[in-house]
Amino acid sequence: MGWTPMAKMPRLPGIEKPKIPKTELRPIKIPQRYANFPEGPELYQSRRKPEVTDFPGEPPATFLDPTIHGSRSEWPIYAALWKYFNEQPSDGYRRGPYTGGPSGQWLYQSWQLGGRSTTGGAVADFEILGGRRGQSMILRIQSDRFHLTAGPGVVSSDDLQRERLSGDHRVIDLYEGDYLSLRGADLVRYVADVLSGRQILNPVASGGYYRT
Repeated sequence: MGWTPMAKMPRLPGIEKPKIPKTELRPIKIPQRYANFPEGPELYQSRRKPEVTDFPGEPPATFLDPTIHGSRSEWPIYAALWKYFNEQPSDGYRRGPYTGGPSGQWLYQSWQLGGRSTTGGAVADFEILGGRRGQSMILRIQSDRFHLTAGPGVVSSDDLQRERLSGDHRVIDLYEGDYLSLRGADLVRYVADVLSGRQILNPVASGGYYRT
């Protein structure tokens, strides 16, 4: 019995390979972003292009006249208040009499609790008048020499005075180390922050004061 070959199987219809479209892979471009320096009330030094200015400049000799009781510590705040309230003329802060702003919004060396004529009286370095807005605000310059390092007797007296003044006013203490190095718009920005009611901690009480 001979071997008979099997019939050939019919061919299956051809299956075409799917056409895959060519894709070009390109790297994703990520836009460059630069970090912004933080800005806020606590940062008075501008990070932008430094402002070329000498404001407030050296205090006039007439401001330092002993009869006026003006000081180098008070001068920057006096000048900055003038600029903040846009008092006219714009350079009027360099001219006497040094009693405050001509529009009457703030006073320099206003007598409180009887002033210099009464034992226990006080002279507020600056008084921002409240008027219909409410309480007036008193700014006290707490200089390193005559207040922060003047001894426990002076510190106690300052605390008592602040307590008495706080009955009728909002009292804010200013410290030389926070503003003496500021110039131009940075100084005015510092004063604006103070007038918003921000009280900076006493550097001695907070442990941040170091003798130089």
